[in-house]
Amino acid sequence: MSGNLLLKPIVIGFAILTASCSNQVALLDQTTAKGDAFTTGLANEYRKIARFEAFEMVDWKDAEHFAAKGLAAASGLHVTPEDPDKRQTPREALGDLKEGRRRLVAILETGVRYGDPETSARAQARFDCWVEQQEENWQQDHITACKSGFENALSKLEASPEVQAARFTMILFPFDSARIVPDEMQTMAELIRIAGNFGFSVIEVEGHTDRQGTALYNKSLSRSRADAVSLALAMQGIPPELVKVSAHGESRPRVTTADGVREPLNRRVEIWVRKPLEHAMTKTNGQYNTARVE
Repeated sequence: MSGNLLLKPIVIGFAILTASCSNQVALLDQTTAKGDAFTTGLANEYRKIARFEAFEMVDWKDAEHFAAKGLAAASGLHVTPEDPDKRQTPREALGDLKEGRRRLVAILETGVRYGDPETSARAQARFDCWVEQQEENWQQDHITACKSGFENALSKLEASPEVQAARFTMILFPFDSARIVPDEMQTMAELIRIAGNFGFSVIEVEGHTDRQGTALYNKSLSRSRADAVSLALAMQGIPPELVKVSAHGESRPRVTTADGVREPLNRRVEIWVRKPLEHAMTKTNGQYNTARVE
């Protein structure tokens, strides 16, 4: 068999792949975004990345990936940021990326995506760009540009009223358990320290489960988890009357799964430390007192 015949399937396969990816990018170009200002902004940001990857970098795989995210955002879906654990991220960069994602997700959860949708969309897109470029790990100027763009957008969001009025953390639990493990107790201690420093009016504690087990059982388990966190907060000096507890069972998963799937990120309690723009509780001499926040 000649070398030309051997190459022919490869050339055809590449042509098919290129056409498919190009179609996705073209479809995103022709799509009118619907939904809120954040998803519209996100669709526009992903369009830029997809076009850059396709027509400047000739990276059709990532072009198609970001075009698909852009199409989802254009349909009104809140697309999640890239997960560096799910890419071939260099070990030396993984810690910074995971911390960046944690900060981004926590900030977006405060509602800032509605208060400043343009910057929120830019922050997520720049983060995704950073993850993608870091995985390739050879164009340092591209890595730096994406990372700097993300950090600049994130800094702007962190100074926004929505973020200043709320702090968010998540406590994870073992399977079928309401026991708070030592590492998560440390997370709670850090949250309480921050709450004492910046002030708060209420701490909202929301219990959740994964989808293993019945809905009725999971509702009870989520309440047990929320109660365990509420008790731990009280033991560390937070007045019980300032803690609002709710339980949602398996109805609000952080990660969407089929029924019966054990998902660690869904076995959680979400803690929201909320501070109104005018009044909050601050800690003075070991006690929490009402104080005006300027």
